[in-house]
Amino acid sequence: MGQIVARFVMPHAPILIEDIGMGSEKQAILTIKGMERIADRISKLDFDTVLIITPHGYSAGDSHTIINMEHAQGDFREFGNFNLSYGFDINKSLTNRILEYSESEGFKLMEITKKQLSDHELPSILDHGCLVPLHFINKSGKKYDLVDISYGLSSYSDIIKFGKLLNKAIEYGDENVLVIASGDLSHKASNSSPYGFDSRGLAFDKEFRKILSNGKTMELLDMDRTILDYSYECGFRSILMMLGTLKGDSFDFKEFSYEHPFGIGYMTAEIL
Repeated sequence: MGQIVARFVMPHAPILIEDIGMGSEKQAILTIKGMERIADRISKLDFDTVLIITPHGYSAGDSHTIINMEHAQGDFREFGNFNLSYGFDINKSLTNRILEYSESEGFKLMEITKKQLSDHELPSILDHGCLVPLHFINKSGKKYDLVDISYGLSSYSDIIKFGKLLNKAIEYGDENVLVIASGDLSHKASNSSPYGFDSRGLAFDKEFRKILSNGKTMELLDMDRTILDYSYECGFRSILMMLGTLKGDSFDFKEFSYEHPFGIGYMTAEIL
């Protein structure tokens, strides 16, 4: 019987990586320490697969997407770095179970195959929402296969239900799985943000973290939609989907760090 061994929330700003930040990453030292703390925690875990939920993969409207090929690669050339590159074997067994369950239970899930990438002349790369967390996870020294899911813009309640489907697919197999919710909080948390400042951005970060500390998944659905819509966040749905993988509605939230040095909220945390 498969199981989820741990769940972590990790931001995905490329500037956090030293070879890209070139010194600027030091302004986010609390976040980097939080990421390294997660890597240290991971080094002590027994797992063979990382299931990562990212906001920045191939978009398909309200449909979630999942990479379904033997091997997936990625780099940071989009951010001016041509030296860092990564390659991961995809856990095809778990990926196919997720696809099968999605079809049987009526969820919209589009698979991204090598042929599709070739037919549409798309780069066969993993997005930065996936690669930044994995860069820090690799510091644990662990070897693992990957399941890469990008969330669609379906309803929040459906995203939670899809998380339950993920847990079902994991339990049906024999993998030990680490689940990562990749995402940043408000992109309008200060005047340092390239997106500008909006007080509702900081209000979202504060309210979101407060509700998470309460440890009740369904309370998130009652959040003020005004501050949610104006926060310009990209982590809410990732975290909702991960919370859906829990057995019940209650959880323990262990925050390692929060800051917004570039006007964008970064939070590192563990969900227990």
